[in-house]
Order: sequence, then C-alpha cells, then structure tokens
Amino acid sequence: MMRGSHILMRLPYRWRYVVVTVPPLTFGLVGYFALAPWALLIGAAATALGVWFVTASHHRWLRSATMSTISTLGIDSSHRLEVAGRSEEARLALAVNRLASRAILAVGRAESIASYHETILDAIADGVMVIDDRGGMLYFNSAAQLMFGLADLTEEDNAPPLASKINAFEVAEAAATCLTTGSVQRVNIQLFNPSRHLVLWAAPINVQGHNEQRALLIVTDRTQEHRQSESLSEFVANASHELRTPITVIQTSVETLKQGWGLDGLEAEFLDNIETSGKKMGRLVAELMELTMIETRQTALNLAPVAVNDLIQATYAELRSVARKQGVALETQLGDESPYVSADFDKLQLAVSNLVTNAIKFSSPGDKVRIDADVVGTTVNLNVVDEGRGIDPNDVPHIFERFYRKNYEQEDDQGFGLGLAIVKNIVELHEGTVDVDSQLTAGSKFTISLPLSASPLD
Repeated sequence: MMRGSHILMRLPYRWRYVVVTVPPLTFGLVGYFALAPWALLIGAAATALGVWFVTASHHRWLRSATMSTISTLGIDSSHRLEVAGRSEEARLALAVNRLASRAILAVGRAESIASYHETILDAIADGVMVIDDRGGMLYFNSAAQLMFGLADLTEEDNAPPLASKINAFEVAEAAATCLTTGSVQRVNIQLFNPSRHLVLWAAPINVQGHNEQRALLIVTDRTQEHRQSESLSEFVANASHELRTPITVIQTSVETLKQGWGLDGLEAEFLDNIETSGKKMGRLVAELMELTMIETRQTALNLAPVAVNDLIQATYAELRSVARKQGVALETQLGDESPYVSADFDKLQLAVSNLVTNAIKFSSPGDKVRIDADVVGTTVNLNVVDEGRGIDPNDVPHIFERFYRKNYEQEDDQGFGLGLAIVKNIVELHEGTVDVDSQLTAGSKFTISLPLSASPLD
C-alpha cells in the first residue's frame, strides 16, 4: 500500500487524477452492468476517495513548500526544498533552490563590496559623513569619529541627529544649506577643544529608488598646514621687523656719504648701487610687513561707505605720472552716479593701485590701461583692463600666490611677487573676490567684486 502511494505521488498531477479516477469508474460501470448496482457506488466512492487523497496530499505539499520557500528565500543557506521525481513539485523546488542560491551569492557579493568600500573609507584620513534630509547621520567613517568625538556612537544607533552630536554648529548649518539649496557648500571650521582647523565640503547626492535627498560631507583636517602657515608668517614678520633697522642705517649712511664727502667716479657709482639696492630691500620689507599683517588679520579695517568713483579718481591721480613715463595712456570710465561699497578707503586703494601698477608695468608704450566699475545685481565690479602682453594660462592659477613671478628676459625690475597676494588678501578682508581674464598678447582684465552698499545719503 505504501509502495503504491509512493509510486502515485511520483506521477505528474494529471496522471495522478487519471490513476485515481479511471480504474474505479471503469470498475463501477462494468460492475453495474455485470454484477449489481452497488458496484457503481463502490466505484464512485473509490474515485472520490482517490481524488480526496491526491488533493489533500497536494495541499499538504503546497503548504510545506510555501513555508519552506519563505525560509529558503530568507537566505537561510542551511535550508533547501527537497527535490524528488520529475513532477511539478520537483521542478518548483529546483527553481526555488536555484533562486535562493543566486540570492545568497548576490547578498554575499553585495556585502563583500560594502565591506570593501567601508574599509577604503575608514582608511581615508578625511572625515566622510552621509546626512539624510532630516539631519540624521546615516554614515560616518573612523576619521569623522575622531574629528568630532563620535566614538560613543555605534552602528546600532539609528541615524542620530547631526546637530546634537557634532561639536561644531557650522557642520549642521552647511549640511542643511546643501540639502535646502542643492548646491555645494565650503566652510572653514575652527575647533577649540582640541584646537583644530578643518575645511568642510558638503555636496548633495541622490539615491536611486529614494525620493529623499542626502548630503555627502567631506572634512579635511588642515591643522598642520595652518600651524605651518602661522609659523611662516611669524618668521616673515620677525625677519622683516629686524631688517628695517639695518636697511635704514644703510640708506642713511649712503645719503650722508653722498652729501658730505663729494665722491665722484667709481665711488659715486658704488654709492648709487648701494642706495638703489637699499631702496629695493626697503620696499620688499614694507610689502612683506603689509602682507603679513593682512594675512594674520592683525590689521584693522576702518570701514565706511566709499564712493567707487572717488576711489578710481584717487588711483588715477596717484599713477598717471607713472603711466606717462612708461608711455602708457591711463584712462578712467566713470558713471554719473557712483556706486558705494563698505570698505577701508586706504586699503582698497592699495589693492587697486597694485593692479594698475602691474598693468602699466607689463604694457608697452602706446597701450592703454582703463579703470572702470559696473554694478551687477548686488555686486560692484572694479575693473582694471590693459592691452599688455597678457598672462600664460598655466600661470593664471598661481599669480595670486606670494613670491610667484613670471620671468621675462626683457624685464629689468621684476618686483617681488607680493603685489597680487596683497590684493587678494585685502579683497578677502572686505568679503570680496578678485578674478582675472587674460590671454597672451591680448591683454588682461582684473576684476575686484565687492558687495554693494547703500550711499551715506540713503
């Protein structure tokens, strides 16, 4: 009996129903005519019993298969459906087992890739964080933990709020601005306990399959560079201060010798060379002191509403004789009504004068240098335009660095490479920017952009 049942269950479903219905019904019909009417009842009962048996066994298998499928697709590597015979159950079990195996391989591969990426992120010296649109931290690497004291947080913490965990409000503010505007943010952060200087970049990222936006924060520790810069500035300031006295002594001695001794010939030439070199060293020391004071924010700004037209006219009056000696035409272009900026007049004029001096120096006789201004939205642009030799595109990214100079064989006085660095720092003190648009042999245009201010009358 058990052997017959086992053989029956190995048959496909259509043959199972044929086996349990055709023989009993045939027996019943033959018996009805050959034996007695009760033979038909026996055949019908046997058919019903067979159909019930096949249906019940099928139901039990489906229930078992359903539970087993749930367990198997739950990525339980120890559980598989039993594959027996060539029936529909065997084919279904084989398909489910293959699907489970592929799912396990895919999950394993994804976990391996995630572990690989996490290892890389943990090895990076920069802090990396991912913030959701509710301000929760979805991810932070080891460097971010050290930078912001997040060592007490674990993976079990479900997106802890950024604002309550980070000890610098600029981080949360930059993340919120990035998520709100969808733009990249750059913020300088100073921590005091312990003292550190950080640079944070916040960029929006979109996750496929999710409607929410997230922000990627990358934080770089610039403490060492900041300390080196401070040390260098301090050294330059001290050296410049110490050089002022001997340079003054040299210049005074030369003037005394030239006036009192009446030297001529070779001695007079030597004195002229010493005087020229002394003046050049004096300019270098003065520019170094000026740049150092501005870079270290030791210089105070006397901010007041400044008429841009007055600034341009003062610069023109100061440098028109220099331009005339060089054979360069210095021009101004002033509007009927002057825009105003909030600035330190002397400091800002120094920046504009440095730009005009450079434009004159690198122009040829007959060229023109123009100073003008225009208003774009809430920004005032101060422009210095020349027709000179222009700047090599490879040099443009470096021209605002201190001591950077482009060597020209025909140039006798190169300067010290500090003028544009002074310009950049003065403009940044005024919360502005300075840009350059230049082409070789086609001239240059330097633009100082400052926030527009109300006039004193307003």
